[in-house]
Amino acid sequence: MYCKFTERNLKEIKFNIHKEEAKRRILEYGKKHHFRISKISSNLIFLNEPISSLSSSDEEKTTIVFFKDQSVLYTLIQNGRRMNAPVLFSQYFIRKDFKKILSQTKFDLTRKKGYFDMYFNDLS
Repeated sequence: MYCKFTERNLKEIKFNIHKEEAKRRILEYGKKHHFRISKISSNLIFLNEPISSLSSSDEEKTTIVFFKDQSVLYTLIQNGRRMNAPVLFSQYFIRKDFKKILSQTKFDLTRKKGYFDMYFNDLS
């Protein structure tokens, strides 16, 4: 319940790299994880991800990222059904990923391994 009440509040992550480098890293993260990237401007990026490929509706969760001088402000908002536990927890996964890529001195983005990756080779 706490996550749903605070989804419209921005969370902040501080970093020690240049703002343009942080923006580049977030964009690469979005491309690597197949987000639909929209609203790219000097201080704002929308990362859109479909909730389910099995659903007939256009349900998406959107990560809104604002860039300040030495920090990123973000929030995760879901379109569609209001109570979906995996979406509630994904804000913590996004936070962990953003902290990791923004704190690295040498940026090396590795793709997350999914369940089917152990059965199929990575085709990318």
